[in-house]
Amino acid sequence: MKKVLCGILLLATLLSFAPAAGAAEFKLFSWYSSQVCLFDDKPDYDTALFDCLVLELDSKVVANDLHMNAKGTITVNGSFKYAEGEDPDKTVTNGSASVALEKDMEKGKPLSYLSQTPFWGNAVAGGSLNGKKVSWSFDGTTDLQDGEATLPNFISTKDQLTAAVPYITLNRDSSKAITGFAVSMVMSDDTTTPVAVENVRLLVAFDSGTAWETYEWSDGSNWKAYAGAPLTNTLSEPIAEQDFRGMEVCVRKDGDDVAYRWLFFPSIASDEGLILLPPDGKSITTGSDKNTITLSVGEKIAVKGKEGCTFDYIFSDDPSSVLRTEGFKHSGTDGSIIANKAGTATFRLGYYLNNANAHLNWYYISKPLEITVMGSR
Repeated sequence: MKKVLCGILLLATLLSFAPAAGAAEFKLFSWYSSQVCLFDDKPDYDTALFDCLVLELDSKVVANDLHMNAKGTITVNGSFKYAEGEDPDKTVTNGSASVALEKDMEKGKPLSYLSQTPFWGNAVAGGSLNGKKVSWSFDGTTDLQDGEATLPNFISTKDQLTAAVPYITLNRDSSKAITGFAVSMVMSDDTTTPVAVENVRLLVAFDSGTAWETYEWSDGSNWKAYAGAPLTNTLSEPIAEQDFRGMEVCVRKDGDDVAYRWLFFPSIASDEGLILLPPDGKSITTGSDKNTITLSVGEKIAVKGKEGCTFDYIFSDDPSSVLRTEGFKHSGTDGSIIANKAGTATFRLGYYLNNANAHLNWYYISKPLEITVMGSR
């Protein structure tokens, strides 16, 4: 999911400001995004991953023609790591990394600019950018003021899962079109019980095939205060089953300058796009909820993609490198799961499938494969 999601621009400006005269001073706002698979309309938090971090500059000043064409950059300063291109650990030591800003507003609306390229990667998920100084500048053709701020200490996806996370329920009609939804906050290990979270507001949007569309609540607001009871809404227009490509729930605590954005993507738990080739003399035992195999240290399972398969992401609960992998690049190359040391770990592989039988809008993820490794190196 990473390659696709990090290219998605966030919604149009969602924080409400009243117009004001004068030079455009900015306030920094952050969007910390995580993603999770939806199986049969239910989130599976075992598939939760950090997605990306997008930085936003907002102002009370109303956009004019010059603002619409302004050029600017936003810069993170200090020592940190992030992913860039094919480098998963781009390292900056006592330096900086700059990305272009792009407008996220219409003429006559309050100013808003987003970092054109999001920050992503395991280091960012682990807090590499926490507390870093940020500065921004524009090309001088407008009254847009340069400025600086400090990033907050973001709550990682992993740590969010130990507290309350958003949970959605979709309402569908007889044709399976989505007609409405309910959203609540739950513990990831007990999704049936809504929990109260004080001073929190929620925002919900859908990807209906063309763009992310924010849905207003009955009071006309985008952000809705949440106290514990599920918040419900009926869509003005149903979203057909074939057009549903995902949804998001954004969680923002009153007074904070960061929103935690959860992206939910319809997914299929299936091995249909893969060929798994165990070592000679070994076989995979197929179960209803998971598959299993026992390997010796050094043995490997070769994984090949069928026609139309593109590997995307590895999901694993391997805490101590029981397994290691080779291959599985986004370009679609085949890969291997290698028994590294004694222990047990569960492995899943995310992929896209583009053939005559595939659901092109949906994400595929293999069934859990529990691998027990015997012996030692």
